[in-house]
Formats: sequence, C-alpha cells, structure tokens
Amino acid sequence: MLRLWCKLHEKLVKSAATWRQPTGGGLALLGDSITESWRGTEFGRRVPRAHGVPRVLRETLGTRWPEPLVLGIAGDQTQHLLWRLQHGEAAASWTQAPEMLTVLLIGTNNLGAGQRPAEAAAGVLAVASWLLRHAAGPNPNPNPNPNPNPNPKPNPSQGTRRAACSCSPRCRAPTHGGCDSSAPLVRGLGLGSGLGLGLG
Repeated sequence: MLRLWCKLHEKLVKSAATWRQPTGGGLALLGDSITESWRGTEFGRRVPRAHGVPRVLRETLGTRWPEPLVLGIAGDQTQHLLWRLQHGEAAASWTQAPEMLTVLLIGTNNLGAGQRPAEAAAGVLAVASWLLRHAAGPNPNPNPNPNPNPNPKPNPSQGTRRAACSCSPRCRAPTHGGCDSSAPLVRGLGLGSGLGLGLG
C-alpha cells in the first residue's frame, strides 16, 4: 500500500506543478478517499465505487470551475495531507493563483484510527493554518490561531478571510453550535472566502 501511496503522491506533485488556473478562478480539492473519488480512483487505480464520479464533478463544480485540481489520497489523515502539501503538492501554480478556492475535506480517517474528535479537529485546523500561511488570497491572516477559543467572538478587524463550516447538515457539535448555525470556531480563525473547511 505504501508503494501505491508514494506513486500517487508523486503523480499529484506533478499535477499540482503543471496545473494552470482557468479564466474566472480555480478550484483545489484537498483530502482523502472522498476527494480522490473525484478522480475516479483509489490509490491511483480505477475502482468501481468511483465510477462516474469524475463526470459528476465536471457536470457540477466543473461548470463553475473548469479543470479543478484534485489532490486526494485514500486513507489519508490530517498529518498525511499536511506532509503531502509540505513535500510538493502545494505548488505555486495553485497556492499563488489569484481567485483560487480551496476546499479541505479531511479528518474522518483520524477518527477511524481512534483519535478523539478534538484531536482530529486540531489536525484539520493545522492543515488550514498551514494553507493560510502559504497560499495567496485576499486579505490573508498571517497569524491564524492554531488553538482558537471554542466560542470566540467575531473580530471585524481580522479582514475578510472567513469560511463557513461545512460539516454534515445534521451536525450538532457542541463546540461550534452545529453547522446550521454560524460556525464561530472557524470564524475565530479569520479564514477567508477562499478556504472551505470540513471534517470529512
């Protein structure tokens, strides 16, 4: 399995380096098997469960963001994605692109490996903080707080980099009031409209 993982990582590094932002903005999807399914693969190999998923991507998100960059590997946990970004997948072709939307869907495998929800959430926030420090975008927050207060008050002076929580619609997590509310945990980071978060 490690050999397949390394081979796919190398392929994603090349994809990231050669990706070019289409007119009107770009989309990067970062994550685990859920994200890799957008490529129609698992560990870089075509699998029946992902059959037709690339077509769905083209017909939905692809109508707004042609040629989205998909950087997902099945089984990855937050620390794996962070390592991948630090070792080539966070290429300047997309991290420095203007009008770039980055969607982060990671963490479910941390939970599956026995981590507590707070530990998995800390991993998601570590990846998001790293992305904010290394990617371009409007009004970047250069010092996102990796350990935010679970009930922060919004700070208008933090700029416009904010993102809504994107957990399951049925989420009622007590730490942020459920995702049908305003997601103050994410707001407290000062994340921007260019970064979407989800524990996936």
